[in-house]
Amino acid sequence: MKKGTIAIIAIIAGVGFYFASAPFKTKVDDTINEATKWTPRNIQKDPAGYVTWAISEADRAVQDIEVRTIALKQQYSKSNELLLKKSSEEKTTSKLLSDYKEAYKKAAPRSSWPTEVSKKMYSEQQLKNQIVLLGRKLTAATTQRDQLEVFQTEVTRHLDDLSLKKDEIIANRSNLRQKLETIKMNETIANIDEFHAEISGMLATVDVVSNQSTIPTTDELIRQEMKQTTLEDEFSSIMGE
Repeated sequence: MKKGTIAIIAIIAGVGFYFASAPFKTKVDDTINEATKWTPRNIQKDPAGYVTWAISEADRAVQDIEVRTIALKQQYSKSNELLLKKSSEEKTTSKLLSDYKEAYKKAAPRSSWPTEVSKKMYSEQQLKNQIVLLGRKLTAATTQRDQLEVFQTEVTRHLDDLSLKKDEIIANRSNLRQKLETIKMNETIANIDEFHAEISGMLATVDVVSNQSTIPTTDELIRQEMKQTTLEDEFSSIMGE
């Protein structure tokens, strides 16, 4: 596997590690266990405790979003460095390939072998081999550049989505804090079903954040599929471009 491919795969793995880890799963499991305790009857007995628990869940979700956001921004930065490298490699390789193809076109009709390209002498077969190798390298660089651009688009989309969810949770948390103060003064809830539904709605958003895939889940971001072709087939295809 090429170094560029390995580096790109590492970008995928880096973000996902924390959210697949035992501590994170334990937090989600604990939340589920705690939530099942809050039946309408238990909420009526301890409304302040219920709201306090819901606020703590909102706090946890905001912290998780902040962790995800930092990780995504780090991976975006890494992918941007690799994208610049691949774009430069694509440009350089394209220029070299053009020079080698032009040299072959000039030498072939006259059978003037060996011929000089970039201060090196090549036989006809050696020049063909070099053209094919450069063609493969250009294809790989172009593919990786395209995939990295798609990756960055997805990361940006996820960042925007997380930001919206964070704002929503923070707004709901603020409302809950106000309700908590009211409950402490009144020590009761007028409409328990409506109140329970309202908090359940916020917790649904929290649950989405907890279970949301941070970035596209793929085994490999780039997998170069090489067709079964002969060197002559590849050479003819490249020269025809």
